[in-house]
Amino acid sequence: MDILPNQVIRYIQLGFKDELLKSKSFWACASCLTVTPAAEKGSKIAEVMEAVRQISLRKRKDFVKIPALTAKQKEEVPPIALISSFRKYTS
Repeated sequence: MDILPNQVIRYIQLGFKDELLKSKSFWACASCLTVTPAAEKGSKIAEVMEAVRQISLRKRKDFVKIPALTAKQKEEVPPIALISSFRKYTS
């Protein structure tokens, strides 16, 4: 991890969003809850890491444009890609 879990929290507190999203730490986190006992009281680091991953994914531009697909293409697209696209761009 290029920044530690406690540093992730600090980046969020200080508003270093761009710096945080450039790191790889939130992708390396397995959300195994191993660091939870050492985390600041009340801090849910696994949920924070997942939230940062979701923010990062929502900023990306490589998504399936469902309305632009033909009927044949829609049949060939893996269902998870469609579901991900709906989740990413309908909330």
